[in-house]
Amino acid sequence: MKIIGVGAAPGLITEQAKKEIQKAKIVYGSKRAIDIVKQYIDGDYIIITRFDKLVIPDDAVVLSTGDPMVSGLGFLEGEIIPGISSVQLVCSRLKIDLCDAVVIDGHAKDSSTIIQEVSKVLNIGRVAIILVDKNFDIEYMTKSLDSHGNRDCWVCENLGYSDEKIKKGSLFKPPKIESSLCVVVIL
Repeated sequence: MKIIGVGAAPGLITEQAKKEIQKAKIVYGSKRAIDIVKQYIDGDYIIITRFDKLVIPDDAVVLSTGDPMVSGLGFLEGEIIPGISSVQLVCSRLKIDLCDAVVIDGHAKDSSTIIQEVSKVLNIGRVAIILVDKNFDIEYMTKSLDSHGNRDCWVCENLGYSDEKIKKGSLFKPPKIESSLCVVVIL
């Protein structure tokens, strides 16, 4: 099986990923992942909503939005073909060297765990890049981090799409989150 990163948005797929998708007899992926690469699929495809209980044939291709190893499907057994992640996009948009940052997966984590992780990152002088969705309570998090001073806080939504938004605020006055495709950055 091959787990292929299709990029965070249309147009961000690598040449290697295109070739592997074109060769595949069957492709599995979320609706969003399939939509990103539909033009390269020559075989059959199956849209799936849950990967945890799915039995996937060994010769199949599984699509992962962004990169499989950045909060993606890299936990599946098989060859990983990387993609361009929203983390790479946010670093390029905000001119952050990834070596100066720590990525925190905020999906399905309680607020106190995320706050502890962000606090540790800020304490060691790094940039916190937090992957979240629109249900994330950014105001609760930023109020809990007030001991770190009034740092810049960015909300980056729909990265790579035509409706991309990058909003700057601060820990004392954070921007609002309006999209499920969201990355929060604290500098």
